[in-house]
Amino acid sequence: MATTNKIAIDIEEVTSMTCDSCKKIFENPIEIQEFQCILKTAGYGSIFGDGAAVHCDLCQYCLRDMLGPFLKVVRHSHRA
Repeated sequence: MATTNKIAIDIEEVTSMTCDSCKKIFENPIEIQEFQCILKTAGYGSIFGDGAAVHCDLCQYCLRDMLGPFLKVVRHSHRA
């Protein structure tokens, strides 16, 4: 026979995101899930410095405005 107890687990939830470019604060979950969060560790010889953490959070609008001409967007058709 198993004996059980209930335990409380704290879960962190993202409630807002601030774009590092436009500084706008987004609280809508749909907008938050469209953020592009870049976290990269710079390598040997990097212009950022060996081992440096490079971090940037961009809203979908700034991503489009900054990188639009370079992005390859493939739209998938939704089939039932």
